[in-house]
Amino acid sequence: MSLTYFLAEVFGFYLLLIGALFLFKRKEFVEAATEMSKSKAMLLVVGLVATLCGLMVVLSYVGWGAGLIPTLITLLGWAVLLKGLAIIFLPQQVVNAWTRWSHLDKLAYVYAAVTIIVGLFLVLGA
Repeated sequence: MSLTYFLAEVFGFYLLLIGALFLFKRKEFVEAATEMSKSKAMLLVVGLVATLCGLMVVLSYVGWGAGLIPTLITLLGWAVLLKGLAIIFLPQQVVNAWTRWSHLDKLAYVYAAVTIIVGLFLVLGA
């Protein structure tokens, strides 16, 4: 299995899981995200893990212009890295505002649809 297919499946199944959480555990997911954004310790842990995951993808894989799936994997890797760094280095008030601005409670079904569609595309396209 090539790295492209491996990363497509990892990102794809992860996005399917997140989409399912949005659909079936929306209230709990929103509450957990809201509570997590209030905890400095949780933000640090989540930011460090996201940064590590993003670095692993960014440093091991470059798929710019090699097709839609490789480009999408590269973009997802960079997005995870930048989100992790933002969580670590931005003030907690900004992260809290970011969480409120995302309107997880009101847009949960939109987020679910987008993540499930992208997840299916990655899993089935791999």
